[in-house]
Amino acid sequence: MNVLTSPDTQSLQGTWRVETATVQGKTIAPVIGQHLSFNGDHFRIDKDGSQVFGGRYSLSNGSDPLQIDFEQTESDFMSGHWRGIYKVSDEKLTISDNARDTSLPRPTGFSEGENENCILIQYRRVAD
Repeated sequence: MNVLTSPDTQSLQGTWRVETATVQGKTIAPVIGQHLSFNGDHFRIDKDGSQVFGGRYSLSNGSDPLQIDFEQTESDFMSGHWRGIYKVSDEKLTISDNARDTSLPRPTGFSEGENENCILIQYRRVAD
């Protein structure tokens, strides 16, 4: 589905701050505090005011769980196609994706047992 026509597009727009980030139950400290911003069909990840990653994203809302794909093109580090799943409610966003190892399949759920070596990140919306 085109991200601009997806029902979740408006709910994702804006900036989200990482509250927790884990892989197989272990905290990934360098990710905590990063900001993920959505603007139209673009995303950007910043840490301490500097861009870390960026590119385009797309949503597939006909799936369960909902799918999100990131095409990370604005940094050589971890560049490529990240396949993930997401859920959004009120001021919270949860994403699990294979950004750390794009050879992994898309996660199938949000529990540690359903996402192999994929990262599981919980965000809170940043007030404007």
